[in-house]
Amino acid sequence: MPTDLAAFALAADQLFPATAPPLPLDTCDEPCCCLPDEQVALVAGPRLAIPPQLYWTYCWAAVGQDAQVTAAEIRYFLPRVLAASAAGESPALWEDMVPGKVGFAEPGIYTAAELALVRDFARALVIHLCHHAEPSPPDETHLGEIIAGLACGGLGITAELLTLWREHGAAPLARAHFAAMTADLPPNPTPADWRAALWLRADNTPAGLLADLDAWYHDPATSAALTQRVRG
Repeated sequence: MPTDLAAFALAADQLFPATAPPLPLDTCDEPCCCLPDEQVALVAGPRLAIPPQLYWTYCWAAVGQDAQVTAAEIRYFLPRVLAASAAGESPALWEDMVPGKVGFAEPGIYTAAELALVRDFARALVIHLCHHAEPSPPDETHLGEIIAGLACGGLGITAELLTLWREHGAAPLARAHFAAMTADLPPNPTPADWRAALWLRADNTPAGLLADLDAWYHDPATSAALTQRVRG
């Protein structure tokens, strides 16, 4: 298993299919979206070398007209997703740009090995963010948003990622992420409160996500690991 975030992108580039999807891509075709010449540039060279602005344009424009098609296309670009996340090029990457499009739970898109690598990356990302301000400082995108985004993508390890966050609660940034997430939460958050804190809509919140969050939030172990240190 890779030992740092950037290494996951290199491993993914070796594992994920090397053949680019055919054009045109399943994107918005408005003038402000991903233009034909930009689509050509996206698939013209090595995917890890796609410039940040071009990659950013694609992620926003991949509107998911067909969930299977969009997921299959993003699968090709996923090594670049991991590289961007590792480098901090897009703090909102897992919060907003990718989750509803990546389709980890779509049948027949990802192999077991590919999903295993992405899950290992997610675990490493949570641990990394508990100890390092990059790629996503708490005041820009907190861990709750990132974990919720991975859940919206269908990764299926929400409870495990929350537990990792708690296990690294001695790290100052773990507590800072928790403080950022809970700053506007009431003592007993409702589902609507959680959605507001995590920038979710009722129609795109995965079944089980809010229950996992609520159980973790009210677990005395979470309070002992994070809340008391924030207040103390």
